[in-house]
Amino acid sequence: MNYFAYLLYAYCTLMASGQTSATNTAADDALLDRMIAANVLTTPGAPPFHAILEITSESSSSTEHHGRIEVFWEDPTSYSLKLDTPEFGQTLIVSGDQVQESDSGDFYPGWVQNFVAALLDPMARAKDLRGHPNAYNDFPAAAAYCIKRDDRRNGITDDLTFAQVCYNKSLGTNLSYTLDFTHYLGLENFRQFHEKSIAHTYHTSTRDDTKLQGVLTTLEDWKPDRTLLTITNPTAPSGRILTSIVSTATEESLVQVAPKDIHWPPVREGRLEGYLIVHAITDRTGQVREASPYNSDDNRELAPFDKQVAMQYKFKPFLVDGVPRQMEMPLVLHFTTTAGEPIPELNDAQTRKLITGCDLPHEISDPPSAGQQIEIIFSVNAEGHMGTVGSSDRKIPVLSLFRRFQSCKFGLYSQKGKVTQYHAHLSVKAQ
Repeated sequence: MNYFAYLLYAYCTLMASGQTSATNTAADDALLDRMIAANVLTTPGAPPFHAILEITSESSSSTEHHGRIEVFWEDPTSYSLKLDTPEFGQTLIVSGDQVQESDSGDFYPGWVQNFVAALLDPMARAKDLRGHPNAYNDFPAAAAYCIKRDDRRNGITDDLTFAQVCYNKSLGTNLSYTLDFTHYLGLENFRQFHEKSIAHTYHTSTRDDTKLQGVLTTLEDWKPDRTLLTITNPTAPSGRILTSIVSTATEESLVQVAPKDIHWPPVREGRLEGYLIVHAITDRTGQVREASPYNSDDNRELAPFDKQVAMQYKFKPFLVDGVPRQMEMPLVLHFTTTAGEPIPELNDAQTRKLITGCDLPHEISDPPSAGQQIEIIFSVNAEGHMGTVGSSDRKIPVLSLFRRFQSCKFGLYSQKGKVTQYHAHLSVKAQ
């Protein structure tokens, strides 16, 4: 499970177990205002600037996920932006209500949009949190203070309203990370720029867990140069590539082609019938061009396969004022499958032999369950990477377990001569 999906999983677990508490809405609104004023470069009245953001993959230099974003910013109605990546490029000039846009490529990838947002407006979802009664403070005693929104209809989260903004208590009110349906963004390495504190390192990932990093290599004052902000050939709305986030109901009304007779692979655990939610983005013709698992709670084993299914969808063009746009959406897939061979369950002794690189306790701090024996359960894939972690005691926060054991190295386990995923059970006594 990638970190984006893990945060969503942990968040839903916390909501289910009542680990969050409502906060003072007025105080949180004031906090959001302070964070925006301090951590966002493009607020009205902010000084003009020139910025360059270099994007690389944290795991490999040979990936297609790299690029460069350069911005000359006078104010929200006057700026130019140039982005270059192997997948897509754009030169954009905004002057008042006119726009000049030149694109290389017919699809604006989600990961590129995420880095543009990171530079220009990392707190775009703050407006959806402000004044909302469902803002929450997560982990009051922990390092992060988070303000959240999570509309729930009939007990089911509305994915499009879910949003979370967090700051690191040790860094004042500097933004730590944001999380919503579209992406996860981590921020660090803050430096002073006039009256602001601006992150110079940004972390995000594609949904297939390619970890990406953006580094602000240039941030300097800029005296507006009209030659860079002059529009010579305005672009009509039909010539622009814009993306709209749409609801499941909207995209289902536009389905043109859907895969039939899907042969879902057998699963080794979990439900044999249910629903998977895929984060999908179409191009302007309605063809799905980007898809990745978003919520696979009904059966996580099927997450790698749901992308293949989602990419077969074709929708009618989504029109705004008669002009087609890319669609970003939660695509719901129904599955029926069969049971395969069960996943091996390793006992405490086997688990302690396979896990290295971290301290494996025999006791754990859990006063409400003091004296009881508790099992911590790790789900480990065939590559030896921890997917999820939980415990037999639901009162222990999932994120606290993840933080405690994230440095552990998990050995490979073979069954019938073949390396396989497994569940590792660690037995500890609550104190």
